[in-house]
Amino acid sequence: MNKTKNYVSYAPEFLEQSRINLSINVTADEIAVGDKYSIKRFFTTQDIIMFAAVSGDLNPIHLDEAYAEGTRFKRPIVHGAFVMSLFSKLMGTEFPGLGTILIKQSLEFKAPVYIGDTITAIVECVEKKGKAQLTMKCSAINEKGSEVISGTTIILAPRVKIVREPFKLPRVAIKQ
Repeated sequence: MNKTKNYVSYAPEFLEQSRINLSINVTADEIAVGDKYSIKRFFTTQDIIMFAAVSGDLNPIHLDEAYAEGTRFKRPIVHGAFVMSLFSKLMGTEFPGLGTILIKQSLEFKAPVYIGDTITAIVECVEKKGKAQLTMKCSAINEKGSEVISGTTIILAPRVKIVREPFKLPRVAIKQ
């Protein structure tokens, strides 16, 4: 079976002519130390319920307002793994994107993220080793400008350009 049949060879004229939404990665050779990308996400109650259902993390600090009220946080907080998944989304789909492999990650959780917060996740290339190993500085900042997560991730960046239509995921709904 041809494993590359879903991929389209990179050609600028193809991109100019195409009217579909494409996913395009950034190769290791195209990345320089200092390059950075960011994404934003607003966290809702529905997001937290969905993450709890998928991950199995049913800790009441995330789901039970009465329980959370008795903690130092005073209200439910977003799962730390959910917030840090913004880095995975960013590096796996945008920068470098398709073909990226995570090797090692070290993160510090500095402050809680609450339902209703908007978080900006930022990754910056701070070191290049060999042909494709990159060290990325990771930072998540809330709408007040406070850093809630910081750390580093070592990745293997893709060495070939990948251009393809994004995967189409099914719609998911929560029923109580």
